[in-house]
Amino acid sequence: MKKIFLAITIAFALNSNAQSVAINNDGSTADNSAILDLKSNNQGVLVPRMTQTNRNAIATPATGLMIFQTDNTPAFYFNAGTPTTPNWQTVGGGSTMVYPNVELGVTNTTIQNIPDLVTVTTNTVLNFSTTNNANASLTGGNTWNGSVFTIGSTGAGWYQINAQVVGVTAAGGLSSLGVLYFMDKNNTVGNNKAGALYLSTIFTSGNTSDPVIRQASHLNSLIYLSAGDNIRFRAWSPSTTQAANTAADGRTFLNIVRIK
Repeated sequence: MKKIFLAITIAFALNSNAQSVAINNDGSTADNSAILDLKSNNQGVLVPRMTQTNRNAIATPATGLMIFQTDNTPAFYFNAGTPTTPNWQTVGGGSTMVYPNVELGVTNTTIQNIPDLVTVTTNTVLNFSTTNNANASLTGGNTWNGSVFTIGSTGAGWYQINAQVVGVTAAGGLSSLGVLYFMDKNNTVGNNKAGALYLSTIFTSGNTSDPVIRQASHLNSLIYLSAGDNIRFRAWSPSTTQAANTAADGRTFLNIVRIK
């Protein structure tokens, strides 16, 4: 009953006098710049706690509405958008608020065979490890399954993509063949490599110098990804008669950094 009475009293004070209200146990007055001034040295304030699904189900959330999300990157979130177009952003959560953030750092742990496009008619989706680097962390509900990076509900932002795919022989030795590959956004390009916007450096066959092979196997791109977007990498052998293979000794890797 005391809590209910206190709430009614505060509501009345706010509505009738439009003055600052203080809740404390030391008898001090409220700061004039605050409509509500809470003071305590042994208690805090609890805001509604809910899952991401519960949060997204809030109908027309007011701009500035704040909740604490209990799953999928737990943190305080507030609506930085409008009631009709919410834009939930974190206001806490420690390292999740530090950008740039290394979202992904993975290598290819198994030699992957890449057929030529004469023997087969489809590009090969590149596979990397499903285990993220210990110093990298996915934020915003982003996910990675070993071949597809998907943007979560609060993961929209600018991303730096850095990939290297080194071609080797089936036994893992240096190869002059190389691997041609491109980044496919939202699985829209498919097998039409001619329509790829993010193409790796064109590798020139015939050179077995390790530095040249590495430098000619890069893809670097800055791209804005919205919630729900996904990217994957498709590869093919530059030869019409010989398959290619990807190095599995750390030279084939994918790094993704969220710029913000």
